[in-house]
Amino acid sequence: MRRSGWALSVAVALSLVAPVSAAAAGALVVRTETTFLDRKQPTTRSGKVMLAGDRLRAEVPAGPRPQDGDVVLVFRGDRDALYVLEPSDRSYVQIDRESVEWVTGQLDAVRGEVRAQMKGMSPETRARMEEVLDATGLSEPNGKAAEIRLVATGKTASTAGRSCREHTILRGSRPIGDACIADYATLGMTRSDLDPARRLATVAAELTRGMPGGGIGGVAMDPAAIAALDGVPIRVRVRDEDVPATETRVLGVERAAVAPEAFAPPPGWRKRSWLAQ
Repeated sequence: MRRSGWALSVAVALSLVAPVSAAAAGALVVRTETTFLDRKQPTTRSGKVMLAGDRLRAEVPAGPRPQDGDVVLVFRGDRDALYVLEPSDRSYVQIDRESVEWVTGQLDAVRGEVRAQMKGMSPETRARMEEVLDATGLSEPNGKAAEIRLVATGKTASTAGRSCREHTILRGSRPIGDACIADYATLGMTRSDLDPARRLATVAAELTRGMPGGGIGGVAMDPAAIAALDGVPIRVRVRDEDVPATETRVLGVERAAVAPEAFAPPPGWRKRSWLAQ
């Protein structure tokens, strides 16, 4: 689930650019572009985040090539649920309180069986098994994930002609990237416009806290940091282990009609277990 954890972090950050106080007039569509920085010739692909009331859909490029497809995340505030859609095989994973409890129970059972088998092993073999458990996030139930937060650097920059303030993105205490935060007025917004995005961050943190490692792919959003954010992220660069190095920029925000079906798994798609990944 690490790829989904990276995408969720980006989606929450990008969702902060879209005011939704007049959602009845139509959904807000945030147009973005993501550049993959690890290639000899960096490749840029487009993405978007759509918001309507308490619902969000984020389409984040999964890789530098068109055939890599997108990571598609849907948030439903009316259900307190996240959906990770996989268009390549028409399947999806549902993350809500019930599914979190089920997965946690399944992994607790696996952990118990492994621990029982380890009792008869030599100290050297047990040590190797502990390394395997640590690597898979099974060493401790409901461990605490490294939280994602932003810290101001005091420097300023400009992105697409908009002035913004530089921030370091930390995963725990380790820097994994940077974000440039513009004033609300730059995009014609007020702080209250971001209330739905703050709700998304809070619900995501609550849901993923019960998952192995305390988050999706060991990643947990910090709702307090999101709530305290004084502005709008218009550029986000991420360089972290096991995920592509990327720079994502906001190109524009517009209001448009979006079908309600966009905020749910498509009919006929297969519901997939987390443990099958």
